[in-house]
Amino acid sequence: MDRIYVNTPDTLRLVVSPTRAFRITKSGLPDAVVWNPWAAKAQSMSDFGDDEYKCMVCVEPALVKGSGAPAMLEAGAEWSCTQELVLE
Repeated sequence: MDRIYVNTPDTLRLVVSPTRAFRITKSGLPDAVVWNPWAAKAQSMSDFGDDEYKCMVCVEPALVKGSGAPAMLEAGAEWSCTQELVLE
C-alpha cells in the first residue's frame, strides 16, 4: 500500500485508538506519503518481521516531485523543512 497525498495540512493527526494518537507538524513539506511494505517486501526486510506489516503504517511528510517540488537546487541555494512528532 503506497499513497501520495498532495497539499496536505501542516498538522496531521494519526489516531491509533480512542486513547492514543500522534500529531505530525510539518513545514516545507507540502505533501504526505502513507505506506506499508505488505507481505512480500516485509519478508525481504532484515529488520522487519514477516508478519509485522499487518500492524504498521508509516505516515511521512514529503516533498513529492511534481507537486511543487523543485527538481534541484541551484548552486548556493538553500531549502529547509521540519517535522515534529508528538504522542498525544
